Amino acid sequence: MGTLNFEIDKRILNHIKSALKRRGLLMDPENEWEIHGPHEDMNYQVCIGIAYERLDYKIPCTCEQNNCLRHRDGFYVVIYPRAVYCIEDPDDWWKPKEEDKIPSVH
Repeated sequence: MGTLNFEIDKRILNHIKSALKRRGLLMDPENEWEIHGPHEDMNYQVCIGIAYERLDYKIPCTCEQNNCLRHRDGFYVVIYPRAVYCIEDPDDWWKPKEEDKIPSVH
């Protein structure tokens, strides 16, 4: 597990943005995202972070997550190579449920 540094990990940042955009979602690159893999039992990487249905960059962040006007509509997602899932807790990244899969809109 590691925390992504989007200053360095531009390729992964673009992958996250693209996966979310196909599902009508956004990310705030100022938020912290994690990455897992590849390792012995998993030959791919997954990214875990908060996605938004809308995000107004003009609103200043007060970051109390649920009360912050900029970030109040966020929810955790895990991005697999070919799917994105909504998850309740970032520690649940390894056990997504099929019913929580977020379909592409494009």
